[in-house]
Amino acid sequence: MQFDIVIIGGSTAGLHASRILAKQGRRVGVFERRPDHQTERRTLIVTHALREVLGKIPEEITLHSIETMGVASKRRETVIRLKHPDPIVERAAMTEFLTRQTVKAGAEMFYGWRFKGFDKTPSVNHSGPLKMCFECSEKRSQGKNGGTLVEISAAEAVIGADGVLSDVAVASGIGRPPSVPLIQAECLLPAGWDPSYCKVWFRVDETRYFYWLIPESDQHCVVGLIGEKGVRVRHLLDRCLDQLGLEAKAWQASHVAMHHPSLKPWTRIGNVPVYLVGDAAGQVKVTTVGGTVTGLQGAQAAVRAILQGTSYRRQLGAEKRELDLHWWIRWALERLDNQGYDDLVKAVSRGVRTFLGKYNRDTMVPVFWKLPFLEPRLIRVGMQCLAGKGKRSRLRTGSRPADLREDV
Repeated sequence: MQFDIVIIGGSTAGLHASRILAKQGRRVGVFERRPDHQTERRTLIVTHALREVLGKIPEEITLHSIETMGVASKRRETVIRLKHPDPIVERAAMTEFLTRQTVKAGAEMFYGWRFKGFDKTPSVNHSGPLKMCFECSEKRSQGKNGGTLVEISAAEAVIGADGVLSDVAVASGIGRPPSVPLIQAECLLPAGWDPSYCKVWFRVDETRYFYWLIPESDQHCVVGLIGEKGVRVRHLLDRCLDQLGLEAKAWQASHVAMHHPSLKPWTRIGNVPVYLVGDAAGQVKVTTVGGTVTGLQGAQAAVRAILQGTSYRRQLGAEKRELDLHWWIRWALERLDNQGYDDLVKAVSRGVRTFLGKYNRDTMVPVFWKLPFLEPRLIRVGMQCLAGKGKRSRLRTGSRPADLREDV
């Protein structure tokens, strides 16, 4: 089979790209390793920039919305009121919606097809379509693991949207992005908790990331933590739940990609470009470990590169600057200890709270420079970061987490 565009991976970013390309008249084939369109449930908090990407946020994927955001260090706390509420969406429902839209646009979906590699023979691919091999589990035959090996060709481009453990990234020589595990507990909302209020806690002696509680309805929430090497993440999260008086009703877990400034998610094999999007490209803000909007924006950049005949690197320019900024912010935050976070939260004045409530986390580059002018104390905290004065102590994986009940 030959297509104009082959998209490997039925992620939200891959489906978004396939929908746009199919609407533009391209013959698009989407190949997903899963046996069907079902994905595991996962609660996501996104910014209102999702509306700008999708045009509108369908009610069927929206669980809830957040109007206020609490940020707490060990001894300080502040509350930011959002001018535009943050939607809470459900990943499986979003995948289902985008799948229907993709098929409606005319793209062809193939499930149970595992990507095996590219044919990089120069004499074959230098000026013709790019050939690749898939193992189709639906066609039982002589192929490895009982599946038939099928050759597929792409005339214009290949988009790798197969997640953080991308086989396309390895086969193309681009390489996979760094990643971290994520775990969330589904719980009943604590008694008296405002369901429009989301909160994050920074505890540097326990994790270099943060805890979070995100209401997903008037009765339910998710409480989560990012994992890292050498840290007993489940132990920490269980303790957090105990301190909040919560019991896990179910668990959500995932591996999440992380952006790095050195990532270059593109290459060319023969005459055909190969682009990575979403988690496969590490298009995730490392400050919040959020990649829904940025992954969809990466898909749009790949589509523009294909339709306009321009470079993916150029089309990614604005998004890369945004992701790089978040990378540098995370680099600075990791040099703060608990006292440094106390100083940072203390410096979040009324003007800073208004600023953070007005501008969303996906569009900080044009306005970030205004922050030191709004609150000069942020300059002192920034100098601590640069000097390493508040460099965090080594994580004590066996230490008891700080009592979070006082923060509820």
